[in-house]
Amino acid sequence: MRAAAILALALTLTACGSNAATPTPAGTSFRPGAFEPSLRVRGELPGRRVSPTGLPREVVRASVRELIVTGRGSDRLPFYVGRSRTGRLCVGTTGTWRCLRQIDAQPVFAFTLQGGHGPIRDLGAIVGIAAPDVRVSVERAGAEVRLPLRHFSGFAWAAFRSPLWTSGAPDALHFYDRSGEELSGFLDLAFSANPCRRGGSCTPRGKWHVIGDPWGDATVARPALVERAKRIALSDPLVRRLLAGRRYFYDPATAWSKCSGGTIGAIIGFHIAPATFGADWPTTDYETKSHTAYVQRVIRYKISNVTQLDVSVDTNRGKVVGVDPTSSAPDAPEPNVHEFTYRPIGKSVPDGGPDSGDCSSEGG
Repeated sequence: MRAAAILALALTLTACGSNAATPTPAGTSFRPGAFEPSLRVRGELPGRRVSPTGLPREVVRASVRELIVTGRGSDRLPFYVGRSRTGRLCVGTTGTWRCLRQIDAQPVFAFTLQGGHGPIRDLGAIVGIAAPDVRVSVERAGAEVRLPLRHFSGFAWAAFRSPLWTSGAPDALHFYDRSGEELSGFLDLAFSANPCRRGGSCTPRGKWHVIGDPWGDATVARPALVERAKRIALSDPLVRRLLAGRRYFYDPATAWSKCSGGTIGAIIGFHIAPATFGADWPTTDYETKSHTAYVQRVIRYKISNVTQLDVSVDTNRGKVVGVDPTSSAPDAPEPNVHEFTYRPIGKSVPDGGPDSGDCSSEGG
């Protein structure tokens, strides 16, 4: 997949506004997940002790608890918590688990059940955990349904669940910070509604359901690639400066490939409450005549209403090569580039390695 990218150069970034929705730590130093509960586990976890099948070896079986559940029978959707052998919080449900690292920190983690009869998606639910100060809702049949948070003594995260709806599955997950600013962007739960065992497309017969991780199901990027891209992104000085003092949430990652085949890296999207920045923004485009993966140029501008930062990571080079502040979620305000500040700086430079393909039909 092609995507715009921006070279991480040594540049001077001036914050022209603040994120009023989130308090700013002294000195605005950046730390991954600074506003979220810890992903380290101490003491006994809450919930009912269970011993599910398919538990990864890194999860301590004696630590596993069923924190919350919705549905029943064959359409039962539990949310499990556990501890890894190194003391990290692990979250899971039927058939899938994740042990969370500090780079994974965000306000909400969830699993969804999506199902139907034949080709129709008409059954679904969602369970998860959230930071205790956020408001969580799901979009269903064109309306948002707020999901109450359940708190537990000695456990920093709160749990939520929806009913198991049998007359229309939930479509999207939303959540908001304490001042009402949406952090979730657009997380489409229908990506998990694939009854084909090995992906692709099929025509199911009779009733079916699938339990999945909305973030993982919405991307074709390999988990190892996403983890490496996150580490590179959160170590980059520009990204750290942009995110300092701001609460963020990850979009599902996007694999980034050359036109002629081969991996460049991944695009990591961050959602933030509306902010204003002014910077020399290095950008990249594709030019067939360059015979390289991308060409880089720098453009100076001020931009307001920024709610999404798309960070392009070239994992071959181990560098952030793009930060695009001009995208937004469907319901978010459109970013506003201040035209009088817009000025190209310098010449374009080919980079990213050889690429003999032609991406012009894909929009560059």
